[in-house]
Amino acid sequence: MVEIGSVEPTLSGLFVDPENPEKYQLKSEDSLFGNFVEYKKLPPVPKPTEEIRKIARECCNSVSDDEGKRECKIDVYRTQTCFSQYKSNEKPKV
Repeated sequence: MVEIGSVEPTLSGLFVDPENPEKYQLKSEDSLFGNFVEYKKLPPVPKPTEEIRKIARECCNSVSDDEGKRECKIDVYRTQTCFSQYKSNEKPKV
């Protein structure tokens, strides 16, 4: 008989509590990696200008699904940049 379950009685961590990322991040002195990148909360999405909306429409028109199109537009609004994965409609390589 095989049982699948969680050894943790309650869920915790960054995915459950994304509003407080600093609670789940190692300190730089405890990190084994050479480059240390701090977790930060994303700022609210700024209200886009008409020029940025135009860039987003051109950038995101190749994205077929609604959720992907929404994420694309938010990325453009935040960064004012069209990422290459949206230009080619490819999934980013991990």
